[in-house]
Amino acid sequence: MFNSFFKKGAKAALKKYQEQFDERKSKVKLQPVKTLLAGVRYDNEDGSSRQKIIGKLKLGEDLILERDTENKFDDAAVKVCRVGGEQIGFLDMDIAVEINARLKEGSRVDAKVTSINYIGKFKEVEIQLQKHSRRIKS
Repeated sequence: MFNSFFKKGAKAALKKYQEQFDERKSKVKLQPVKTLLAGVRYDNEDGSSRQKIIGKLKLGEDLILERDTENKFDDAAVKVCRVGGEQIGFLDMDIAVEINARLKEGSRVDAKVTSINYIGKFKEVEIQLQKHSRRIKS
């Protein structure tokens, strides 16, 4: 869905991603939530290494959340990608159910990198999710 966003510059792609959400529902921010990403040790379908992509991440970097409606393991899966389109992992299943529903209804959820740490030989990524109220602010 967002592939056309990624072909543009990073700032333009992020702006286009954010424009898809109902602006009236995006005015009130809820308490942010931090979570570790799942699937960071696996390669992407195109063969690219998520670990190598994670190596290019910067703290505070904005990320894109994309519902993965084709996922054969989890029907509520949410991909986490760099603004350029490179997938770095998935939201954990427990939080993905809520975030998937929010994205499906057009409720804005922002994501950014808060930490990158080594667990053994692998890089793990913690992100902050900023949910916005589903209520329409007049």
